[in-house]
Amino acid sequence: MENNESPRLVFSPTQIAVGSYFGGPVAAVYYIWDNFRSMGETEMQGHALKLGGAFIIALTISLPFIPENTPNSLIPAIYTAIAAYVATKHQVTKEQAAADDRYVFYSNWTVAKVALLSMLAYFGSLIAILMVMAGAGYEL
Repeated sequence: MENNESPRLVFSPTQIAVGSYFGGPVAAVYYIWDNFRSMGETEMQGHALKLGGAFIIALTISLPFIPENTPNSLIPAIYTAIAAYVATKHQVTKEQAAADDRYVFYSNWTVAKVALLSMLAYFGSLIAILMVMAGAGYEL
């Protein structure tokens, strides 16, 4: 790394998995998007937003139709596994960051902050959407 270039902050695969599980699908998309941004992968950055946004919309629309007996942890486990896979296979791993001084991991406090804000934003939006659906006559 050149002296005038500061290290790029990235989320580790473990941070992405834990933050995604607790922060929801919005957090998962943000972590993946931000890592691609830090890595300079603008095309993958766009893919992350498009595919992640489509997943969030599909998930939100399908929530009222998921059977009652579905385990509560199943859906978070699915998007957490997807986010962890992308982070491990297409982004900077902990070992790669240790060997490359261009990358530094965000603090776990940053992971927690993103998770909390994402969860609040998603649930706020979800409540608004479900209220509109209920007002339109959908039985929830």
